[in-house]
Amino acid sequence: MKKLLIILILTLPGITVLSQIKFNSSIEAGYEDRHLAIKELVDGKWKKRSGLDLTYSMFGTFDLGATYKGFSINSVTKTYFTPYSIVSYNPTLIEYSLGIYYNFKRITIGYGHMCAHSIDINYFNEFYDRFSIKLKLIK
Repeated sequence: MKKLLIILILTLPGITVLSQIKFNSSIEAGYEDRHLAIKELVDGKWKKRSGLDLTYSMFGTFDLGATYKGFSINSVTKTYFTPYSIVSYNPTLIEYSLGIYYNFKRITIGYGHMCAHSIDINYFNEFYDRFSIKLKLIK
């Protein structure tokens, strides 16, 4: 009986904290008219780099996040698809985003990281790190 009481006392704070965490998630699919043109200067003229055509239209997104006492964290994975046939699409590019934020009244302080990697033959890599302070003007 003592062991059970000790285990209950030790796990109660964890259960209390977990009950205060708010989780959220979403799935999205759609069309986005996105074109990426990489050009190089050849003989004084800008020309499209040969063999590289990064045009994306269909996408699918999975978003997952959690909030606890002003702190929030979110992760987003977005995959772009190009048509292979009328009913079949191939994944071509995937974007990963991770954000950590602290909200205090009308001020949000945050850090975000995004990276994108190509899946098909054309190699493409993009990334950024973002630090920000946001002030909400109208609540």
